[in-house]
Amino acid sequence: MEFIKPAKLQAGISGNMEAAVKALIEANVQQRETNQLLLQHVMALQAAGASHHVHDARKAVRAAIPKMTPADDVETYLAVFEKVAVREKLPCDQWAEVVAPFLASGPQQVFFDLSDDQAADYDTVKGEILARLGVNVLVRAQRVHQWDFKTTDPARPQYYDLLHRLQKWLQPELLSPTAMLDRLLADIFWRALPYPLQHWIGQVSPTNALEMVDLVERYEATRNLQGSLAGKGSVKPRRPLPQFRRPATERPARNIPPASPPPVVCWRCQEPGHIRADCPHRDEPMEVNYGGRHSLYARRLCDRHPRDNRQSSSVPGASRG
Repeated sequence: MEFIKPAKLQAGISGNMEAAVKALIEANVQQRETNQLLLQHVMALQAAGASHHVHDARKAVRAAIPKMTPADDVETYLAVFEKVAVREKLPCDQWAEVVAPFLASGPQQVFFDLSDDQAADYDTVKGEILARLGVNVLVRAQRVHQWDFKTTDPARPQYYDLLHRLQKWLQPELLSPTAMLDRLLADIFWRALPYPLQHWIGQVSPTNALEMVDLVERYEATRNLQGSLAGKGSVKPRRPLPQFRRPATERPARNIPPASPPPVVCWRCQEPGHIRADCPHRDEPMEVNYGGRHSLYARRLCDRHPRDNRQSSSVPGASRG
């Protein structure tokens, strides 16, 4: 009987172990490759099924909603579209692309104005459409306060109308109960303020009720400070600015009415109203000429002189005056 030496035995065992390990490694690699192929095949099937489902959902949504007209309310139309999209299990990333062709020209312009990434987000598109139409939180709150019960209409539709207005204003699907309470508190607080303070806070646009309270406190502190300074007289009035006067050469000419001419005074008798040639106080009868040029005012004034009567009797035709 031939005995195997220990060294050869150990070498044989080592060689068998290495071969076995190598075989196991190769089998493991093959199994991983097989699993990878199976996973890719499953993912391809899922993608095909999902694509088929998305295609069917898009067709169902498009068949369920009509084309928007200019007379339709945008908020109501988008709300109906959202309900149909949820019912048909349309993925949210497909909403903007599906609803875009059905919008009217005004809301549809939003897609051309936004970037590609923004136009693909339905919430961004919806917010921009409502913002351009002037629909914001204040407008929705005003719609709630304008609601009034009409005795001529059924009660149930009016109830749901009020419910929809409240839901659009408080947005319970987006806000937490604490945020909705804060919005309601801020609205009640703002409506109780005086009108000038309401106008000022409306321009600042606080985001919550505490910011509104801070603004009111700042407004009151500023008004009290101004009142105290005015009472102590520490607020000095401004000095008037010095007036700049142009030089006489640069001053514009003023429209000064022309001065009236001085009255006519006779050089002989120094009485106004006539000239020397028509003076009635002349002693030479030959110089008196009533047929010549004379002033009517001088004739009337000179008639009152005492010497007129004496001279008029010596002049032919004087009695005709």
